[in-house]
Amino acid sequence: MGIQNLLKFLKPLAQPAHISEFAGQTVGVDAMSWLHRGAIACAVELIKQEESDKFLRFVIHMIMLFKYHRVEPLLGETQVALHPRCSSSLAIFSGSHRLAPMLLSTRKDV
Repeated sequence: MGIQNLLKFLKPLAQPAHISEFAGQTVGVDAMSWLHRGAIACAVELIKQEESDKFLRFVIHMIMLFKYHRVEPLLGETQVALHPRCSSSLAIFSGSHRLAPMLLSTRKDV
């Protein structure tokens, strides 16, 4: 899923930054990657099909981290039409971005 070779294309433009540098700005994050990273914490439970909320706690932790640094999260969905059974989410963070009003109209609170 996603845009093939996007990271490879953007790598020359990327530079390390602390999240606090984005305070008050709009930041897009692939929230599905947070779910995948959180799933590592409960891999055994998921394989055994046992209930676990560890992956959700990781996502909540990431959201709280952004809020701590004054980056307010808003959630929207992407690729639902392409992958109805496996929709990935795009977390869009509010700020001073010119597209924020349009993004707010499609937001979905968690």
